[in-house]
Amino acid sequence: MEIRPTLNHVSLVHSQDQETTGAGTFKIPSRKRERPREIIETCGGKGRKERRREQIREAQQTYWSRKEADTMTLNKRITQLETAAGKVSETVATLSDILLQSGVLAAHPELTEQLHETIQICRASVTDVGDDHGQAIIKDPQEGEEDQ
Repeated sequence: MEIRPTLNHVSLVHSQDQETTGAGTFKIPSRKRERPREIIETCGGKGRKERRREQIREAQQTYWSRKEADTMTLNKRITQLETAAGKVSETVATLSDILLQSGVLAAHPELTEQLHETIQICRASVTDVGDDHGQAIIKDPQEGEEDQ
């Protein structure tokens, strides 16, 4: 019986069962057989080292493309957050102006203090985001009262 190597072939080992009447039995070896080297090396005319280099190049390209996509996503998110911080800053500045012009703050000093704290928080947040003009955008009502 001739056994030819194939990719899906499991070789059998012929052994004599000594307890029986001499009938031969087939056992599957406990260790799997390696793939034949000539089949690997002749696949596509490329050697193992060249195939490995190609595999590494593909992995690097995948890594860099993912990294680039992640960077673009994060940059887009940064822009969104900066825009949102700017809108908050403008809204607080508008509210502060309206309250100053209406005279509500003069009648309610506790509102003036609360608005002052809110403006300080907004200033710090806008400055942290990276908008250097944040301090000029938001007017503090207490600073306005000191001028008057």
